[in-house]
Amino acid sequence: MLVDLWGGGDAGWKKVTELFRNMKVLNRSSLVFQGVGNGEYPLGISLEYAGPMWAAGGAPVKVIYPDDGTFAAMEGVAIIKDDPNPESAKAFVDFVNAKATREMILKATFRRPTRSDVDLTKLPGGMPPMSQIKLLKYDEQGWTDKRTQTLERIKDIIQDSR
Repeated sequence: MLVDLWGGGDAGWKKVTELFRNMKVLNRSSLVFQGVGNGEYPLGISLEYAGPMWAAGGAPVKVIYPDDGTFAAMEGVAIIKDDPNPESAKAFVDFVNAKATREMILKATFRRPTRSDVDLTKLPGGMPPMSQIKLLKYDEQGWTDKRTQTLERIKDIIQDSR
């Protein structure tokens, strides 16, 4: 996302490299919020759900959304083709996607539901609705096709910047 946001190609990778040279890469998102909460870092970049989770636990952290936009990846559940128990699978999918279940999951894990009828502002975490978050275009298939090369490049950037 950042490569594309910052011009794509070599220009985007150059800016990503500059960012990596000025940040600490951690191996667990919990360390991001721990470090921000302890004042070790002024800013952390992590997944959305982790911020409200740490704040609910008393950490002095706040989730902000970049003015220039962000990316949202939806989680999902589906029935496998030729499932030997399609009625049980359908019942499970219906249960997992039910409004009450999504609210229960949000309250326990702060993971944003894809349902549009859940009022996030009245539930733990106080997340804004997706309509208030600027989303960037993301070429998921294109980046999936380049996954191996991208991971290798990120590994090289991290190693070269340390």
